[in-house]
Amino acid sequence: MDSWFILVLFGSGLIRANANNATTVSPSLGITRLIKTSTTESVKEENKTSNATSSVISLSEAPTFSPNLTLEPTYVTTVNSSHSDNGTKRATSTDSGSTTISPNVTWLQDSQFTDARTEPWEGNSSTAATTPETFPPADETPIIAVMVALSSLLVIVFIIIVLYMLRFKKYKQAGSHSNSFRLSNGRTEDVEPQSVPLLARSPSTNRKYPPLPVDKLEEEINRRMADDNKLFREEFNALLACPIQATCEAASKEENKEKNRYVNILPYDHSRVHLTPVEGVPDSDYINASFINGYQEKNKFIAAQGPKEETVNDFWRMIWEQNTATIVMVTNLKERKECKCAQYWPDQGCWTYGNVRVSVEDVTVLVDYTVRKFCIQQVGDVTNRKPQRLITQFHFTSWPDFGVPFTPIGMLKFLKKVKACNPQYAGAIVVHCSAGVGRTGTFVVIDAMLDMMHSERKVDVYGFVSRIRAQRCQMVQTDMQYVFIYQALLEHYLYGDTELEVTSLETHLQKIYNKIPGTSNNGLEEEFKKLTSIKIQNDKMRTGNLPANMKKNRVLQIIPYEFNRVIIPVKRGEENTDYVNASFIDGYRQKDSYIASQGPLLHTIEDFWRMIWEWKSCSIVMLTELEERGQEKCAQYWPSDGLVSYGDITVELKKEEECESYTVRDLLVTNTRENKSRQIRQFHFHGWPEVGIPSDGKGMINIIAAVQKQQQQSGNHPITVHCSAGAGRTGTFCALSTVLERVKAEGILDVFQTVKSLRLQRPHMVQTLEQYEFCYKVVQEYIDAFSDYANFKVSRPPARELQSQTLGGRVQAREQAAEPSKRWPSKFPAPSTLLPGGNGSDKSSALRGRGHETGTPVVLRGHFRAGVLLAPAVMLRALSRLSPRPGGQPSAVQLLPARGRKTRHDPPDKSKVGREKMPPAVDPAEFFVLTERYRLYRQTVGAIRREFVTEVRHKAYEARAGVLAERKVQEAAAEHQALMAWNREENRRLQELRIARLQLEARDQEQRQAEEEAQRAREKQAWVQLKEQEVLQLQEEAKNFITRENLEARIEEALNSPKDYNWAITREGNVVRN
Repeated sequence: MDSWFILVLFGSGLIRANANNATTVSPSLGITRLIKTSTTESVKEENKTSNATSSVISLSEAPTFSPNLTLEPTYVTTVNSSHSDNGTKRATSTDSGSTTISPNVTWLQDSQFTDARTEPWEGNSSTAATTPETFPPADETPIIAVMVALSSLLVIVFIIIVLYMLRFKKYKQAGSHSNSFRLSNGRTEDVEPQSVPLLARSPSTNRKYPPLPVDKLEEEINRRMADDNKLFREEFNALLACPIQATCEAASKEENKEKNRYVNILPYDHSRVHLTPVEGVPDSDYINASFINGYQEKNKFIAAQGPKEETVNDFWRMIWEQNTATIVMVTNLKERKECKCAQYWPDQGCWTYGNVRVSVEDVTVLVDYTVRKFCIQQVGDVTNRKPQRLITQFHFTSWPDFGVPFTPIGMLKFLKKVKACNPQYAGAIVVHCSAGVGRTGTFVVIDAMLDMMHSERKVDVYGFVSRIRAQRCQMVQTDMQYVFIYQALLEHYLYGDTELEVTSLETHLQKIYNKIPGTSNNGLEEEFKKLTSIKIQNDKMRTGNLPANMKKNRVLQIIPYEFNRVIIPVKRGEENTDYVNASFIDGYRQKDSYIASQGPLLHTIEDFWRMIWEWKSCSIVMLTELEERGQEKCAQYWPSDGLVSYGDITVELKKEEECESYTVRDLLVTNTRENKSRQIRQFHFHGWPEVGIPSDGKGMINIIAAVQKQQQQSGNHPITVHCSAGAGRTGTFCALSTVLERVKAEGILDVFQTVKSLRLQRPHMVQTLEQYEFCYKVVQEYIDAFSDYANFKVSRPPARELQSQTLGGRVQAREQAAEPSKRWPSKFPAPSTLLPGGNGSDKSSALRGRGHETGTPVVLRGHFRAGVLLAPAVMLRALSRLSPRPGGQPSAVQLLPARGRKTRHDPPDKSKVGREKMPPAVDPAEFFVLTERYRLYRQTVGAIRREFVTEVRHKAYEARAGVLAERKVQEAAAEHQALMAWNREENRRLQELRIARLQLEARDQEQRQAEEEAQRAREKQAWVQLKEQEVLQLQEEAKNFITRENLEARIEEALNSPKDYNWAITREGNVVRN
C-alpha cells in the first residue's frame, strides 16, 4: 500500500459521496434503435404518470414526461466509464434543439439530474447540458454540503487508520526482525544469518563503574545478582556498543560485503587486520578481523568472525602472515541447524587452502574442548625450503546453543591450557566464534581480568569491555555473557588453580595435612568445607519432587536435577513413568560418561532396567551389598540363577566370576517388545566396608581398570554406577575414574575441581571427608604402583643448580646432567643405598671426615676425582641426594673442574716449565668411602648399560624394519576409528532426540496450520455467501432496470404521462419543443 493507493481511495470516496448528485450512464447494455415521440401521441398518454424509482430519467422530485415538456434548470448527464465492458467511453450528445441518447447505453437506477452548478469530476465522465429559461429547481445545496462534509470526514478517518496500520506494520516487522536475534534466555549472538542486533546505550543510566577489589568481589556479585541480575543488566546497558566514532570504509566496500557474515558486525578501519594484497585481486587485503589488546599487551588477540566458505583461504593467509601459533574457537560448526562457522581444517590428512597447506598432526578430544594440532606450510616453493609451522587449535565445545555454560570451570581449564601452550614469541592469538564479538569478547575479557587480578588484586570488567569495544564493536554481546565473566573471576578467586603435577602430589598432601594458622582445621578439611558450601539447587528438582515420584526416591535429599536427569520412555496409558532417580555425569573425555543412580527399590527395578536398555549401558558398577548393618541398601535386580522378567525386560544370568575384591556377572538382557538382546556386565565391588572407607585403594584401582577395559570392548556408552543413594560411594568412583584417566593422559590431577563438578551435577557426590581423603590416597597409591614415567607422559623437570662452599672459599658449580628416562630399576640397588652405613635414612652419615660435623660440603680431590667425572648423570644425582645437616647448611658434593688428566689412561700433562701436573693427595676417609661407592656404582651401571644396549639394539632393529611406525599408525587408526564410532553413535543418538523433538514441533505446526486453513475456509465461505446474497439482491433490483424486453413499455409509460411539458420526445428519440 503506497501513496498512490491512498489517493485513489480518497478520490473514490469523494466520487461516491457525490454519486447521488449526478446521473450516471453506463454502456453495459445496448439500445438498438432511436425513438421519436410526437405531440399527439404524447397527449393520449398525458394522464399516465411515471414511477420515480424506476423511471429512465429520475429527478429528486420524481419528474414525469408529457408532450409539452418544459425544462427550466440545466440538467447534466454523466457518463461513467468505470462500468464499461469493452473499456471504451460512451457519452450523450446535446445541441440547442434536441437531446440525443446514443445506442448501447443503460441508465443505472441511481442516475438522476443534478444542479448545473455541480461540477462534473474531470476524467471520470463526459457531460452535456442545456440551459433552461424557467422552472428553477429545488435548492439542495445544504444537503449536498452536509453529505460532502461527512464523506470528507470519513475519508480523513480512513486515511489516518491506513497510515497507523502502515506504521504499526513497519514497527512490527522491525520488532520481529530484532526478536529473531534475542532468545528467551537473552542470548542474541549469531542467530540471524544476515545481521545481529546492535546494542544501544540505555537512557536510564549514564554512570561509570569503578574497578572492584578482589576481596569484595563475592559480596558485590551477590548484590548485583539480586532481583534477577537487575544491577548487572543496568551496568551492561550502560556500555556503549560503539564508544567511538570510527569508520568501516574497507568493510563497507561492495567487493567486501560478501566476506562479512553479518552486515552490522564490521571491523573498524583503525584496528582491522590488513592482509598482504594479492596481485590482480582488488581489496584482497580485507578480512573481518580486528586486533584486540590484552591486559598489558598490545594486540595480544585477533578477534575474527567464523570463516565463511569463501573466506577460508583468507583466514589461513592471516594465520601465516601474523605468525599465529594458537587458534581459539568458541563455537560449533552448526548450532540449531544454522551454520555458524565453516570447517576450515581437514578431518585427516592434508588440504591446501589458497597458498597454505594444512595437515592434521594430532586430535585430542576432551569433555569440554578438543585440541587439534596442524602443520602448515606455504606452497609454491619448488625448493621446499620454506619452514613449517605448528598451529594448535583449541575448540571449546561445551558452550550451549542457548545462554552460557552453567559453570565456568570448563572455561577456566580451557583458558589455562591455551595460555600454557601458546609460545612466548608467537604472534597474536586468533579467537573467533561466529560473529567474533560475543563469546570471543567473553574469552578475551576473562583472560585480561585474570591477569589484572594477579597483578593489581582488582578487576575492571566495565572499563576493559569499554576499551575493547573501541577496537571492535559489541564485544561481550549479552548481559548473560557479562555475568558469566564475573562468575568465572569469582570461581578463580575463591578456589584458585588446584591442578597438580603427579610429581608434586606428595608435597601437596604434606601441605594440606598441616594445620592452618588461626584455625583448628587442616588444609584438607578446609578444601572439603568449600565443597560442602556449594548450594544445592532445590528449585531444579521439579520432576523428582512430584507426589507420584516421591516414592521412587530412596533418600529424599538426593534427587536428580532437571537439566541432566536420565529420562526413560513413558509407558502407554500411564503418567509420570519417565522418571528414575539417576543423573548423567560427565567424564574426562566425553559428556554423559556415567549414569549415577540410586540402588533400585523393589518397585523401581523395572524402571532401572528400562533405563539400562534405553541408554545402551553395557557396564554396571555396584558399590554396595544388598544389606548392610541390617538395612536394605539395594534390591536384587538380577537373577541368582536362570532368568527373571521385569515388564518387557528379561534378565538371564550367563556367567559369574569371583575376583580378588569384586564379582563379575555376565547378564543377557532381552527386550521382548523389540525382540532384541544385549550382553551386559556387572561389577559388584565387595571391598567397601559397612562403616568408613576401604583400607587401601588397590581394589578400587583394579575395578576401575576392569570397567575401562570392558568399555573399550563394548563401546563408549554410559557406565551405570550405583551404591545405595547414588551419591557417596558412587561419586567417589566417578571422581577416581575421571582423575586417574587424566593422570594417565596428562600427568595432571585435580581432585578438588573434579569433585566440585560432580556436586554441581548431582547433590552430595563424595559425601564425607573420609571419601574425599580416600580419593587422594588412591591416586597416590596408583602413582606409586605405576611410577614409570612412561605411563604418565610427565614433562621432565629442568636441571637443578647446586651451590656449595669449599673449605677455603665460595665456589659455584652447576649440574648439567639431564633426568634419566626411567626411575631406578627395582632389581638394582637405589643410589641412596650405596652409601655405607644403612638404608639411606641418614645419607650424610656415610661421609665422616673433615668438615662434616659442621655441615660443610664434601670436596672430592685427588686421583679419584677424575674417575668421578667419568660417571654419568645418574651418579651425579646420587651423590647430590644428601639430606640437610643439623647445622642448617645443606650437605652436597662439589665437583670441581679437572685440572689434570681427562682419563686415567692419558699421560700427565706438562706445565709451562716442563713439570708434570700431579693432583694433590686424597683424604683417606674420603678415599675409603668413595671407593666402595664407586665399586657398587660400576657394577650397577654395567648391568644397566648391558640392558640398555640390548634394548637400544632391539629398538633400532624395529625402527629399521618400520615396525614401530606401522604399529603407531595402526594404534592411531584404531583409536581414531573407535573415536569416530563413538562420535557417530553419539550423533545418531542426538539426531534421534532432535528428530523426535522436530517431529513433535512439526505436528504442532501442522495442527496450527490446519486450524488456520479451516478458519480461512470458513471466512472465505462466509464471504462467498455474502457476495451471493448481494448478487441476488442486485438481480432483484435489476428487474426494474431498462432492458430490451421492457424498453418499449417504459417509453410508452413515459409518453402517456398526463403532465404537460414544453418539450416532447419523438419516436426517433429526439427532444423537440412544443
